[in-house]
Amino acid sequence: MLAIPLSDASDHIVAVLALYGAYPGQFESAVMRQIARGIQQRWEQVGLRCSAPATVVTQERAEILRQQLFSGGLRMFMQPIVDLRSSQLIKVEALARLELPDGSIIAPGVFLPLLGETELSRLFRIGLDMALAHLTLWDAQGLRIGVAVNMPPSVLRDPECAVWVEDILRLHKIEADRLTLELLETQALESGAQDAALSQIKHLGCKLAMDDLGSGYSSLLRLTSVSFDIIKIDQALLTRIRQNPLETLGLMVTIIQMGLDLRRDVVVEGLEDAGMIEAALLLGAQYGQGFGLARPMPPDQVVAWRACLQAPANPFRIRTYLGALAYSWLRMRGEAQGQSLAPHPVADFLRTRGLHTSPAAQWYAQVHANPGDLDTARKLLDWFVAQVQKEGPHGDA
Repeated sequence: MLAIPLSDASDHIVAVLALYGAYPGQFESAVMRQIARGIQQRWEQVGLRCSAPATVVTQERAEILRQQLFSGGLRMFMQPIVDLRSSQLIKVEALARLELPDGSIIAPGVFLPLLGETELSRLFRIGLDMALAHLTLWDAQGLRIGVAVNMPPSVLRDPECAVWVEDILRLHKIEADRLTLELLETQALESGAQDAALSQIKHLGCKLAMDDLGSGYSSLLRLTSVSFDIIKIDQALLTRIRQNPLETLGLMVTIIQMGLDLRRDVVVEGLEDAGMIEAALLLGAQYGQGFGLARPMPPDQVVAWRACLQAPANPFRIRTYLGALAYSWLRMRGEAQGQSLAPHPVADFLRTRGLHTSPAAQWYAQVHANPGDLDTARKLLDWFVAQVQKEGPHGDA
């Protein structure tokens, strides 16, 4: 793969997007180039975090963890992926955990770096078998959903990879289209054999997801060369949404629109509160995942959790400052999805907060009466930004 310096990444991003946009020149404007450079800066920040030193584990401790992992200690916790528009559970992501004899749970960030390629392949096969077994159990309880499992790209070097994926599907009598295999976009596909394995897996009917889009610009090129069905927006992109809301909203809407243009489903990860969920929905995202929806849970809790999942109370209202900011920002850009909301969603939101006589309400009335009044629109946006920043890291409950 051709390596391109990060300093040149924004130009290459624009070039790729221009080729695959919905219409000629869609991504060539100065605004889109600015957004591309914002994505570049975010990726550089993510890269620095990814290169941070891992947890130090002694050789003796590492051997104990590896032994426990492959002698019955592997557990697959499940995190729901929800249709934000209908509040329906569509699938779960199976996440590896290590349970020690004392009952304590070890996160994958501790034990995965201890494994070589052969051990990662073995772990994937065991985890896939466990995940599909849980689908069978849920089917018997009347819950028919899909499951996503993370696949290390090194697994694709095994020439029998697609064969044993098919064998495990057949063993559990699970249709292939209910299985999504997720590949981290930061882990390079280096060989033709890996591409061939992906093609064979796609031929089985399985879905492919690019996980953590946003941690490397090369993913844009891979989206055009590999038949991914799903794009997952990296949760790291949302970590500073309270500190830099407009920048984050800009990055989110760009990737969501790119997914639509490329006809890929988009899942927004890292939705930790009601404001993030509402903003993602207003930006056009259909699917979401994160602590604000559900934390990873043992498989035997999924059915009960689904039974308690509630539909949106009123999809025609804005309930959070972050949602009001997202809607106002989109409206200023002429992209607000107003057809699915009440006639004056921001005014109604301010009224419910007792702010109907505030400067913000007056600015909104002016902008509504004169959409071309950009100075007043910016005052309104700045006011909402200040409210979002005051809420702190957790935002609306």
